[in-house]
Amino acid sequence: MRKKLFLSGIAVAVIAGMFMSMPVSAESTFDRADVETKINGLIEETKDKTPSVAVAVFDGENDIHIIYGKSDMENDIPANEDTVYEWGSVSKLLVWTSAMQLYEQGKLDLNKDICSYLPEGFLSKLNYDTPITMTDLMNHSAGFLTPYKEIETDDINAIKPLGQALKEVEPVQRYEPGKTVAYSNYGAALAGYIVECISGMSYADYVKQNIFEKLGMQHTALCPDLSDNEWVAEQRKKTHCYADGHLFGTDGLASLGECRRYIHLYPAGSACGTLSDLETFVKAFVSDSKDCPLFEKENTLDEMLTPSRYFSDGKTGSFYHGFMIEKPGMDIIGHGGNTEGFSSLVRFDTKSKTGFVMMTNTQQDRIYSSKLPELLYGSPDTASFRPILHH
Repeated sequence: MRKKLFLSGIAVAVIAGMFMSMPVSAESTFDRADVETKINGLIEETKDKTPSVAVAVFDGENDIHIIYGKSDMENDIPANEDTVYEWGSVSKLLVWTSAMQLYEQGKLDLNKDICSYLPEGFLSKLNYDTPITMTDLMNHSAGFLTPYKEIETDDINAIKPLGQALKEVEPVQRYEPGKTVAYSNYGAALAGYIVECISGMSYADYVKQNIFEKLGMQHTALCPDLSDNEWVAEQRKKTHCYADGHLFGTDGLASLGECRRYIHLYPAGSACGTLSDLETFVKAFVSDSKDCPLFEKENTLDEMLTPSRYFSDGKTGSFYHGFMIEKPGMDIIGHGGNTEGFSSLVRFDTKSKTGFVMMTNTQQDRIYSSKLPELLYGSPDTASFRPILHH
């Protein structure tokens, strides 16, 4: 039976030495003494810039949760296992998982023109005859510019249905599909709408039934107003958000209050939930393919975690059907996310079946997002590699 170890207070730095001090295998165990030695250094270095952070690290035997700080500094509310954080763009992994589920059922061809799944004339600003495929959406190579219109609102009563929002903010297609990587919230949300069109369900209902319920994720919501999970909606009221005070002309942290924004293109970034739930989701991708609870066929996970686009060397994967490699030479895949007041990061290694999840109520976090991958997995080997990601 797997052990789950909980640390709190200054224990956020538990990850700093864990993977460096343990053998890289699915049966590895954590060197607790070495881990705890490294805690105080990171927390002492970053405490003035960290309202709260929740980190889960896992291998084949252990889960360690590290939760530090306050979910609401003004009211002295400590962060804990029930604190919910917004996933931001990590939410896109739910879209790509949904697409792979429909793919293995024979309902979605990853390399077919997506217009065949959309209402007639749905996309009106395409500039190329080359069709857009689901693989293009997964690789952020559909050619869309970032929408210039608002894709979110601070008025809960102004939330628009997904299809309507996509029509209203459709961006110009600048690049030929498949040629250029241009990160696109619109493309991910469009993929979520395709899931709606194929399944006949709202995207939120599809994810709840086919991902959340399959994995036992009872503490995650997806709708822009979190109306699909009453518990999460109530917990979200207890979390305040913060930013680097220097951005506002002050020292320390600046409070952003509850910082509620409602994303019309919600498949691209609206998930919100607990550390345990996000860890549960990520751990599904380091299971054996034949045992992955997200898929019905034994090879679907393996196919999803093979490269769908490569760096300029032609052999190093840059995208893995929606998952990404941030730094060439560091073969851990995952995704990062930011919203108006939260940051998140997930990374895992399919070979050692190890990984981590990070969530914080900090706007545009740069501390943990930049330090955790190398602290856990070492520096990337880039001596002979010169990537060109965008061409």
